[in-house]
Amino acid sequence: MVGIQDRSFGHHPEQTLRVEIADPDHPVTKDRNAWEMADETYMMDEPGVDSEILLTADHPRSMGAIAWARMHRRARVFCFQSGHDNLTWANPDFGETVLRGIQWAAQRI
Repeated sequence: MVGIQDRSFGHHPEQTLRVEIADPDHPVTKDRNAWEMADETYMMDEPGVDSEILLTADHPRSMGAIAWARMHRRARVFCFQSGHDNLTWANPDFGETVLRGIQWAAQRI
């Protein structure tokens, strides 16, 4: 469903990363700006070519794509690999992205 075949991973707690907008035209990321946030990072395979990459991070301990959208059968799927502690959830840019991702998946935007 998430578009990653091999989901084995390594993770790195307590990282700070700059989140870049990869697709400024997608409803989840439209009119958004890059931001910094604290979170765990993950190293795993990147999403498949049938995924729309929405957010990226250029960090040595993170996968490149950190948020993407895709279809699974006829359902919209929003994936955001972040959100592992209260520092991340306290970040308003993270919260707005999660809200928009849920709205997009529910076909509300």
